[in-house]
Amino acid sequence: MKNIISLIAIAISFLSFTIINNIISHKISDDFSITVKGTSNLHDWVSTVEEVVGNATIAYSENGDIQIKDCRVTIPVKSIKSSKGSIMDKKTWKALKYKDYSAIEYQLESFDNVIKTGTSFTAYAKGNLKIGGTTKSLYMKVFGKELKSGDVEITGSKKLKMTDFNIDPPTALMGTLTTGDEVTTDFRIVLKK
Repeated sequence: MKNIISLIAIAISFLSFTIINNIISHKISDDFSITVKGTSNLHDWVSTVEEVVGNATIAYSENGDIQIKDCRVTIPVKSIKSSKGSIMDKKTWKALKYKDYSAIEYQLESFDNVIKTGTSFTAYAKGNLKIGGTTKSLYMKVFGKELKSGDVEITGSKKLKMTDFNIDPPTALMGTLTTGDEVTTDFRIVLKK
């Protein structure tokens, strides 16, 4: 009887392993777009991220479901460039405390409520975002698409308040230009096999 129970346990373990049996490592490709949009008392502004590095582990089930198990993203602060030029860049980098914290970091904690339609899906990602030495939990809806290449495209948008991360919104022109506290980050990344 003991042997039969052991065989059943092994069979169940094997079946549960085959339900999600294809786990593949991915890297963030150079095909990405990340912008930060904000306001000021004079004009709206946009900053563009020029460099991002990261990786993810994606599990695929036999029935086509997808699950991102792990994802880490790093953005060097000095890769953030403003449409308003180098003076704004320096103000932004200073506000983000780049001398002490040279990068913005994101670590995925969970990837839930995945709804898949064909090669596209929506999900809710929960993770920790670290900016200027302050880490906050972040929950957001993301949109995904499996590309013909086998890579996975992820897009999303999230509003953030700089003061939530103990960041003083940048000022310029001896304080006559002040930026708003809230920014919107729009992103599109491709997780490449």
